[in-house]
Amino acid sequence: MKIKIASNFELDVQKHLIDRGVSILGIRGSGKSYTSGKICEELVEKGQPIIVIDLMSEYHTLTQLRDRHPMIIAALGDLEYADIRHLTPEQAPILA
Repeated sequence: MKIKIASNFELDVQKHLIDRGVSILGIRGSGKSYTSGKICEELVEKGQPIIVIDLMSEYHTLTQLRDRHPMIIAALGDLEYADIRHLTPEQAPILA
C-alpha cells in the first residue's frame, strides 16, 4: 500500500513506515506537524488504524475522519477531542 504525501511524493507503508520507521525533521514552522497529519489522513483513508499522540494540540482536524475510520487520539492534557486524556509514561505499554 502506498500513500501520497504530495503530488510528487509517495511512501510505501510497509517499506517506509513499518519496516524502517520514519522521522520528520525541520525547523519550527517548516511543516512537520502538517506532514505528520497528512500521513495520518492518508493512512486512515486507506483503512489503516492509527494512534496519534498529540503533545501540542495540533491534530484536532483528524477528528473529522474519526466517524469513518479507526483511530485513537491520546493527549498529555485535557483536550476535548482526545480519546485518552492526561497521558502518562506509565500508559505507554497500553497504547503499544
